[in-house]
Amino acid sequence: MAFVGASQCTLAASSIMLSANHANLTADGSGTSFIPVKKPNYDVLTVNSSGKIDCPQNGQISFDPTSQVTGIGSIVDESGQLATVFDAGFGMGFTLHFGKYGENLKPIGPNHFHQCQLGNDYQVKATFYRSNSPSLIKAYENLAINKQVNLSIGDANQSKKDTATIIVNANLSFARNPEDYSCTLNDGGVRNIYLGNVSVHELETGAPVRRGNSITFALNCPQKANIQVMTMIYDEIDPTNFGANRRTLTNKSGADFAKGVGVQLVKVGDETPIPLARKENQATTMLALDGTQWRLDDNHFLEIGAQLIKTGDITPGKVESKAGILFIY
Repeated sequence: MAFVGASQCTLAASSIMLSANHANLTADGSGTSFIPVKKPNYDVLTVNSSGKIDCPQNGQISFDPTSQVTGIGSIVDESGQLATVFDAGFGMGFTLHFGKYGENLKPIGPNHFHQCQLGNDYQVKATFYRSNSPSLIKAYENLAINKQVNLSIGDANQSKKDTATIIVNANLSFARNPEDYSCTLNDGGVRNIYLGNVSVHELETGAPVRRGNSITFALNCPQKANIQVMTMIYDEIDPTNFGANRRTLTNKSGADFAKGVGVQLVKVGDETPIPLARKENQATTMLALDGTQWRLDDNHFLEIGAQLIKTGDITPGKVESKAGILFIY
């Protein structure tokens, strides 16, 4: 009987933290300490601009926050809301809403189109918050903010466009230094799942074959911080293997390695194969939510297993895949 043997998957856990120099989100590679991008104990100020949009017939409107906004470090699209991180140690989040003032307003995120009508009521909400490590920012007194964002207005096919400008003026006072809410990742670094030997006959049925040990990750976060953690897994062997419908890790190639078979990672208890995210996201932005990331439960605990699945004509041999897992908050 032919076997797909010596099968294993290596999972490397890494952290992501906020760089104070350029206000970009960068991965430190192998550390286990985290610094949140937004901390709930920070002083927060919210200002609103409201008015009416003169939308063309069958028009659409989109939010274009990047033009005419200065000092941007990085942009984060968080569930349809925009958060902009600035170099000066503070952040500003914009959200565009539609509807009559005082009623439930519908938010749209940046570059997400929304049908609008002539004379639509709109509201732009800007929220300011502290960012970066507490040791690297001062307690601001009367920090003057004058920022401008643009709304791009057009018809249904965007052949005719116009721009509405929103000016946000505010004076911020961060009179106290923030607490340092950070999390610790237990058992970080490289972890292995050993799947053992699996017969080709088992795989030929087309059903996934679940084998091997599971591995667990736990983040210890201050309970009062109410920190939300996003998680993503990416393919270390083939960085182009990502997307909401890509769920099978690439097997190593070579004379000793099997063909027509791949490894899928699953959340224990869910058993649904985990979609693969784009690795580059970890060094640039906190991710555009594209279906390849998910929110960790409030216990900040994750258990992952692995399964083998047929991907084509099977040639017996070894299976070895490598993935990275990233926790972001």
